[in-house]
Amino acid sequence: GQYPYLDTHLDRLAESAEYFSYRFNRTNTCEKMIALAKQLPVKDYKVRLLLKSDGDIQIDSEEINLPLQPVKSYLAPLPIDKENRYLYHKTTIRDHYQKLEVDAEDNFSTLLWNDDGELTEFTIGNIVLKIADQYLTPPVDVGLLPGVFRQILLEEGRIKEARLTKADLERADEIWLINAVRGWVEIETICK
Repeated sequence: GQYPYLDTHLDRLAESAEYFSYRFNRTNTCEKMIALAKQLPVKDYKVRLLLKSDGDIQIDSEEINLPLQPVKSYLAPLPIDKENRYLYHKTTIRDHYQKLEVDAEDNFSTLLWNDDGELTEFTIGNIVLKIADQYLTPPVDVGLLPGVFRQILLEEGRIKEARLTKADLERADEIWLINAVRGWVEIETICK
């Protein structure tokens, strides 16, 4: 097997490790990831790497089924606090997402927004809106995890950063959830 965007994932992990003063051995981590890939049957997996403060790593894998598209999403009932530093790093501290997740059977992922009414991200990926033939995603400073796939698409020029509001959902021609595991997931409806 292989890991799409492995170097970019490890770059983000290294940045977060430095921010939180965690030890991180990139070479050792990469070797363990490659060893796991050789053991797994050829299927689609979500691989989770947990880095502990002492540098120890734990790697788990879970087979995933990609959703039939398009899917439905719900708007969070309350805003996120864009000052929460954990929004900007992929960590095990996820309560800021969990408390805003809309509990509905048909909810693929909840769309978050901040105190200024700006869209931020979905609970499992970044948002992209197609408006006037441009694919737009919010900038990091609105309060979001800078996703690996988002970063790749920005570098390739396939999407651009723009401040987006809840009102922009109404004028968008397309709404997408993006992440490195699922790619582009079309959102059919945003329920309020």
